[in-house]
Amino acid sequence: DRLATGLGGDEIAIDVDRVEAAAFEFERRVASARDAAARCTERARFAGELQRLEGRSRELTACVQSLRRAGPTASTGRLDVFLRGAK
Repeated sequence: DRLATGLGGDEIAIDVDRVEAAAFEFERRVASARDAAARCTERARFAGELQRLEGRSRELTACVQSLRRAGPTASTGRLDVFLRGAK
């Protein structure tokens, strides 16, 4: 909701940094889940969910890269759309 209040460039940069840190953490957790599933006797049961998580991780990483390339005003809109789940 902070995005709707008209943040400046420095605040947006901090928020993008936070999203980037979250993206790396999410990617790490997905990799951990994939490693755990590889050792699981029922790994086929988790394949669909792992694919979904891996896809979402790629989307989040692509979003962060897009935010880095965009200026602060464009970043605000893109970040808001991504966080609210719109495509």
